[in-house]
Amino acid sequence: MPGGTGRVVDLDEHLARLASSAEALAIANPSRGEWRGLVAEALASWPTPGEAVLKLVLTRGHPSDALADAPWLLGGTKTLSYVVNVAAAREARRRGADDVIFTTTDDFALDGPTSGLLVARDGAFLSTPTGGTGILESITVATILEAARADGFATRYELIPVDDLYRADGVWLVSSGRGPVLVTSLDGRSIHSDEGLAARILRYALF
Repeated sequence: MPGGTGRVVDLDEHLARLASSAEALAIANPSRGEWRGLVAEALASWPTPGEAVLKLVLTRGHPSDALADAPWLLGGTKTLSYVVNVAAAREARRRGADDVIFTTTDDFALDGPTSGLLVARDGAFLSTPTGGTGILESITVATILEAARADGFATRYELIPVDDLYRADGVWLVSSGRGPVLVTSLDGRSIHSDEGLAARILRYALF
């Protein structure tokens, strides 16, 4: 199949079914020609001979708010299902890390498996919004932000680009059990931490 010699079985039928599903879900669907061009590009660069599976994926886009249109996924709901969170934490330990910060495919930071995200940047304290992100509201983060506002700081819930974490004045993973845990490195890169801010955040969290 390499070198552009391969073919996809029943491609037209699969594209028709995909178009029907996209219409039912009100998702903008590329044209048949665009899909065929993408498939041809994939076949031309396929390195291994023999049979294979080609999967076509169409999303609504804007992954950072994907759960806004999928309430049945129970985003932001406190449940007993912690399988993904436990697996993520276990994988972090396997890689030599202490914890995880989930991110979106469009490069925004979300939260940790069992913690909320708090970021100090440009004189303000920020945390990731709930709602479309599917994030469970953190009571401890809310407590910190309320205390910070009372102390004269600006506070906001907004999507935080991953790159901003490296330029922040401080990054914390916050939970009711552990309190605010200062993040000192991410993916092997150091993150700046201000000792004064760290002490202030501990006080805001009542720890």
